[in-house]
Amino acid sequence: MVIPPQINKGRQRTGPVVRPARGPLTSSQPDPVAQVLAGVPVGITTLVNFDGVDDAAQASQSGFLVVPPDTNGTVGATQFVQWVNLAFAVFDKRTGAKVFGPAAGNTFWGGFGGPCETNNSGDPVIQYDKAAGRWVAAQPVFVAPFMYCLAVSTTSDATGRYNRYAFTFPAGAFPDYPKLGIWPDAYYATFNIFFASKFSGAMGLRL
Repeated sequence: MVIPPQINKGRQRTGPVVRPARGPLTSSQPDPVAQVLAGVPVGITTLVNFDGVDDAAQASQSGFLVVPPDTNGTVGATQFVQWVNLAFAVFDKRTGAKVFGPAAGNTFWGGFGGPCETNNSGDPVIQYDKAAGRWVAAQPVFVAPFMYCLAVSTTSDATGRYNRYAFTFPAGAFPDYPKLGIWPDAYYATFNIFFASKFSGAMGLRL
């Protein structure tokens, strides 16, 4: 279902709002929650520290780099997945060891056919549905006909099987800056829509 852009038709002010002048607030009582002393410095110890997907990994999957890298990642039951624009990798979250990748973003749609399989456009989102124990991977297709590609794992293993989907947009609607949210009843995605390089408004999908 496509939610078209909405125009705000609310009331408009014809002039500035004038508020009465007000003096400073004063009190004869001390503030009981005011901080007067700094606490003891606390050191932070990282549990696991490891290298993620770097420029070389991204270039190895696409032949070029994209700047900015649109880095994002999420933690699942036993794994961490990082997706940097055109390449992703799966890590063991306990040890930091790489268990898969780096691989091109459109690997999620290998064998699916169509633009989702043949295009690796970047602007990816990787999420973990904690309630269902499933990975949710998504990226747009920035070549007409523009599409949004979604892959949902069948288990909590990010290297396992996925159910794949493709959603189309109105002709000429360029789906920029996609964001994906997880809710109990559905997955929701939002986009900045451009027509002929001109911003048209926001659009939402209930997936």
